[in-house]
Amino acid sequence: NKVQEVAKQMNVFAMKQEMKRRIQAARNDLQAVGQRRLKYLCDYVDVLQPFLSSTKVEQLRNRLSEKQKDGAQDLNGHGVVEHYTASPLWVQGTMRSYQIHGLNTMISKYDQG
Repeated sequence: NKVQEVAKQMNVFAMKQEMKRRIQAARNDLQAVGQRRLKYLCDYVDVLQPFLSSTKVEQLRNRLSEKQKDGAQDLNGHGVVEHYTASPLWVQGTMRSYQIHGLNTMISKYDQG
């Protein structure tokens, strides 16, 4: 009887530990999603400006400037790492600036997972 009670308490303890681990993992995932959403909004604040209130636009711009001050010197102002500044050698022809920016965006998104 006592053995069963101890086993039951151990199971309860193990379940509590597992729940704590899962809750922490969910919090981490939620925080990562929030950071990705904020980065996306900051990247496209100029495009989204007509759809946002002026206070939201200012908040996003402030956060973007904070991110850039925090050591994001490798970003080109749009939150995209500059992998290419001209057409890569493996592309036949010459890419336009918006195509190069799109390529850099896709590479950055791939690097971020």
